[in-house]
Amino acid sequence: MGKHAQSRRALLLIMACLLLIAIGPTHAQNTRTGVSPCTIAAEPTALQRLDDGRNGSREQIGLAVWSPNGEQIAVWISRTSTLQAVSDPENWLQIWDAAQGVRIVELPFERNAEPKDISWSADSSKLALAAGNHVHIWEGGQEWSPIVLEVDYYFHWFWQVVWSPDGSQLFTVDTSNETLPPNWVPVYGNILRRWDATTGELLEESEVFEQVFVSALQAQIIIVTRMPDGLLVRDYASGEVLFSLQDGYLEDASFTDGGQWLASLMLEDGNKLRTVWDISNQEALLSFSGNYYSMRLGPTGDFFQIMHDFSWESEVWEIRTGRHFEQSTIGSYQFERALWSPDGQCAIFRGVLPPGYSSHFGMAPDEVIAMWSAAEPERVRLLDGATTWFWGALGGGVAWSPDGMRFTSVDEQGVFKIWQRE
Repeated sequence: MGKHAQSRRALLLIMACLLLIAIGPTHAQNTRTGVSPCTIAAEPTALQRLDDGRNGSREQIGLAVWSPNGEQIAVWISRTSTLQAVSDPENWLQIWDAAQGVRIVELPFERNAEPKDISWSADSSKLALAAGNHVHIWEGGQEWSPIVLEVDYYFHWFWQVVWSPDGSQLFTVDTSNETLPPNWVPVYGNILRRWDATTGELLEESEVFEQVFVSALQAQIIIVTRMPDGLLVRDYASGEVLFSLQDGYLEDASFTDGGQWLASLMLEDGNKLRTVWDISNQEALLSFSGNYYSMRLGPTGDFFQIMHDFSWESEVWEIRTGRHFEQSTIGSYQFERALWSPDGQCAIFRGVLPPGYSSHFGMAPDEVIAMWSAAEPERVRLLDGATTWFWGALGGGVAWSPDGMRFTSVDEQGVFKIWQRE
């Protein structure tokens, strides 16, 4: 090889090294080809501007849930008068046409009854809202259905509501008490009930278990029950036991058309051992221990997000490889509460200021939202347009559409918007 060729090769090698240094090792190693970077279109669709208090009331958005067909959005609005000495918030459920950006109906429900769940029927024609000790049903008109599900307010409150696949029945879970055994593992005294959605008749009531979780899986109802000696997962219709585990608590679960995953928590010599299971294959995919809490499984069994106990730092773990990615801070914000897109490739994170920090005397909002992408797993990016949770401290109206290509949130001006994923 001639001297000129050697010199040219050396120069190219030096340039390649400089380029890698400029890019940085994290970007070079963790940017994945063929995966969407979860970029957002520039122009969102504005639905409504929330009242900021200057007109006599202050509005906040809580839960937001898309209908299964992606055509409608159900939104909980809380209104507090700024003219009264004692605040007495009004609660409203709004239904929006997602394509036209038009509000279809606004329905009042109990004051001071914070909704815990909003559930659409599989055909998107009906909706159930669980608030306090009542479940209200909407069937497409301008008023609530006269059928109201109710439990004793002083001992129970609804935590979850799920439609049966054919829309004829409702499954509810209500919480009667909460205890904390050693190591701060939450255990709930929950009751699972089955109702006739047409008449409101109570058809069946379970025994009281420590933990009960209900989820709809296309044409199935899956029950996850905390038995005295462990966890039991079963198909409700057939009674078939899909999975069981001795001496475990339920940490999280994800049941989709593509698979069934469950995260369990066990106490061993005072330590918390977490395991992610593929229920379909009865396989333990990943086990780990440490001071973590608030674990959230992605919908495809690829990733989960978890928070540290004391520092509030967030990590995303890749289940199959065990790799984990710390979510870097932006300014002073720390990122928590992952809301996964249906394809599991994107997650919206809530960014909060740590204890002791306050932005009331500055220009930055107390809470923001940012986007995480499987294409760049060690980065979170504040969304274009400075979207924020500040106007919606009750939940911010952040929700993904069923196809994962749209989501809702409130921007820094207090405008509730639909954002488009490219």
